[in-house]
Amino acid sequence: MSVGLGTAEQLVRSVTELRIEAARHARGFIEAEDRQGHYTTFPLTTVSIGAVYVTPGMFHVAEDVASAAAAAKHHAKRRNAGLYIHAAQSGSDDPADTSLLSALAV
Repeated sequence: MSVGLGTAEQLVRSVTELRIEAARHARGFIEAEDRQGHYTTFPLTTVSIGAVYVTPGMFHVAEDVASAAAAAKHHAKRRNAGLYIHAAQSGSDDPADTSLLSALAV
C-alpha cells in the first residue's frame, strides 16, 4: 500500500499537533487572547460527572436522588476522576449509603 504525499503531510501535521497539545497539557495551561485582546494564560478546564444508578422504588422523594447525585459529583471532583458512579445499597433509604461501582479517569 502506498501513501500519497498529501496523506503523508497530513500525518506529519497531525503528529506535530498532538505533540504540541501534549506539551500544553503538561504545562497545565494554554496561552491565548482574552476578551480584551490581551495575551494571557488560562488554566486547562476539567469535567467531573457524578452519577447514581437508581432503580424504581429505591428513593421516595426527588430530593434524595438529588442529594445522592450531588454526593457522587463531590466524589468525582475530590478524586479528580472524570466519572464517578455510585449504586445505592438495596433496601436503604439513605442517599449517602452508596457503594462505588466504578471510577474512571477520562
